[in-house]
Amino acid sequence: MQNRPDEINPESLEHRSQGIRDLVISRNPEKLKLLQELFEKETNPQLKYEIRKAIHELSSLEKGKPGTDPQEQLNHEKLRRALKSDNPDILNRAFLYCVQHKLESFLNELQNIASKSHDPFHRICILRLKASLGARFYEDVLDGLKDADSRVICAAIEALGSFEAKESMVQIATFLEDPSPRIKASAIKVLADWNDQRAFLVLDTMIRSKNTAEKEAAAHCLCVMAKAESLNLILPLLDDEHEGVRTKALRALEILSSQGSTRAEELLNSYRSFRPSLVRDIPVQNQGNDMDSEPALFSNYPEIRMAAIQKIADSDSEDATLRILNRLNTERDNQVIATGVSCLARANGDKAYKIRFLMNYLTHEDGRIRANAIEVLYPLLDEDKLGLFEAYLEDENNRVRGNAILAISSKPAMANLFNPALTKAVRELCYHSSETYQLTAIYCISMMQNPWQLPFLDHLIFSRHDKVREAALDTAKIWSTSHPGILEQLPNYKRTIKPVDVDLVKLPSRDEVMANLGSTKKNPPPPQKFTGRILAFGYGCFVYYFWASALTRIGMEIELGYSLVTGLGFLSAGAFIQVGVLGIRQNNAVLWFALASELILSLMAFYYIGMEDNFQEALPLLLRGLAAIILVGLTCLNQKLLSRLP
Repeated sequence: MQNRPDEINPESLEHRSQGIRDLVISRNPEKLKLLQELFEKETNPQLKYEIRKAIHELSSLEKGKPGTDPQEQLNHEKLRRALKSDNPDILNRAFLYCVQHKLESFLNELQNIASKSHDPFHRICILRLKASLGARFYEDVLDGLKDADSRVICAAIEALGSFEAKESMVQIATFLEDPSPRIKASAIKVLADWNDQRAFLVLDTMIRSKNTAEKEAAAHCLCVMAKAESLNLILPLLDDEHEGVRTKALRALEILSSQGSTRAEELLNSYRSFRPSLVRDIPVQNQGNDMDSEPALFSNYPEIRMAAIQKIADSDSEDATLRILNRLNTERDNQVIATGVSCLARANGDKAYKIRFLMNYLTHEDGRIRANAIEVLYPLLDEDKLGLFEAYLEDENNRVRGNAILAISSKPAMANLFNPALTKAVRELCYHSSETYQLTAIYCISMMQNPWQLPFLDHLIFSRHDKVREAALDTAKIWSTSHPGILEQLPNYKRTIKPVDVDLVKLPSRDEVMANLGSTKKNPPPPQKFTGRILAFGYGCFVYYFWASALTRIGMEIELGYSLVTGLGFLSAGAFIQVGVLGIRQNNAVLWFALASELILSLMAFYYIGMEDNFQEALPLLLRGLAAIILVGLTCLNQKLLSRLP
C-alpha cells in the first residue's frame, strides 16, 4: 500500500477513491495538508465529498488527542462505544484513532473486531499499530505476510521495514520474486532503504521485463526511493514505449535533480539538447519557474499537455493566462481543455481577458468544460452578473447544474432573487434517480447550508442508494456542529438509529444513547376491522359451547385420548375469544394457533368418532372443520383489509 498522494490523481475513480483512503490511514504527517490541496483541485463531486469527509475526520482526531488529564479516561470510554458501532465509518474512524495515538490498551478489542469483520482495512490498521509499539510485536507483524490480501501483505512488509532487523530482511527478500508487482515493489522499496543490493538486482530484472505492469511498478519504486545509485536504472525506462513508464522515469530523474544530483541535472539538460522527442514528454515538475514548458505543451500525449498547463498555471509568470489560452485555442482533446479551463482560476493574467475567454466555453458541448467554466468564471464576475447562470440550472449535466447553483447562491442578494429557480434545481437533483445527481445535490447542500434545503436533505436520508444515504447522514451531522438543532428538523434522521457522534471525543454517553433510544416512538398499529373481531369472538364462543356440550354428553365415561382433544379444544376456543377482544393484528401468532389447532382437532375428533361408524356425531365435527378452513382462507385473503379498515 503506497502513501504517495501524487498517485491519486491519474487513476480511475475507484483507484482514486482507494488512494484517498490509503492516504488517510498512512503515517504521512502532511496528509491533512495534502487532502486540503486535493480538495481544491478535485472536480468529481463524489471524490470531493470523500476528501471533505476525510478532512473533517482527521481534524476531529487532531482535536481529540488524549492527554494526561481525567478527560483521557472519558475519551477512552467513548472510543469503546465507537468500536461497538454498527456504522462502518464510525468503526473505521475508531481504528484510525487507535493507530494514530498508539493505544495498545485497545489492541485486543481491535483484533476481535477484525476477526469478525474480515476487512483488510482493519488488519492493516492493526499491523501499523503493532509496528509502532516496538519489536515485541515482531512475530505478529511477520504473520501479516501470510495474509491473502495483497494490500495487507504490502502493509506488513512496510511495517517490518520499521524494525530494521536482519531477520526482517530475510523475510522481505522472499517477496522479491512475488508474481504481484505491487508486493514486489513494496519489498524492493524497503530493502533499498537498507541499501540491500538484492533490491537493485530485482529492479534491473523488472525494468527489462516485457510486462508493462512490472516496469511501471519499478519506475514507481525509483520515484519513491530517490536514490542516486538508482540513476542507471532510470535511463532504460526513458525510452520505453509506454507513456506511463516514461512519465514515472522522468519524474524520478527530476526528483534526483531537485535533490542536487549533478549527474541527474546533466542528463535532463542532455535530453533537452539532443533528444527533443523525449523533451516534449517531460512532465515539468520540481523545476524552476524559468523552465521552458512550450515543448511539453505540444506533446503527443494529453497527460503531458495537462501537466504542462498545470505547471504554467502554478508559475509566477505574468503571461501564464495568455500562454494557456493560446494553447487551448488549438486544443482538440476535451480532457485537456477541461484541465486548462480549471487552471485559469490560479493563473496570473488579465481578469477581463479571462472572462471573455471563459464565456465562450459556457456553451461547449462537453459537460466537464461547461462545469469548469462556471466554477472559474463566477468568482470573477460582479454580483449583478451572476444571473446569467440561471439558464444552467436546467443543464443536462449534473456538475453544470451544481456549479450554477453554487455560483448564484454565492451572493445572498442573488440567492434571494433567484430562490424559486434554485429551489427547483436542487429539488430536481434530489429527486433524480441517478446516484451521481443525488450526490451533487448533497455537495451543494453541504456547501450552502441554507435552512430551506433541509427538506431535500431529509429526503436524501432515505435514498435507495447506499452512498447517498451515508453522505446525507454525514452532511446532517457535520451541519449540526455549527448549527445546533438542525437534526431536530429532519424527521427521517430522527427515525433512524442515531450513530455515534462524528467526533470521537464528543461521543454521547451510554445514558444519553439509551435515553435517545428510549424516546424513539414506534408507529401505532393500524386500526382493526371491527367485523373481523366479531367473527373471531363469535367463533370462539361457538367452539367453547361445542366442547362443553360434548363433555356434558360423555360425562364421567370420557376416555383419556378424547379428554386431551377436548382440553385442546377449550384452549382453541379461548384463543379465538382473546383475538376477538384484543384485535387481530396484535395477536397474529395467537390467531394462527387457534385456526390451525381448531382445524386439526376437528379432524382428529371426526376420525375418532368415524372409527365407530357414528356419522351422526361426526357430521357436526366435519362442518366445524370446513368452517375452520373457510375462516383460514378468509383471513389470508383479507388480512391487509382487516389491518387497515376501521
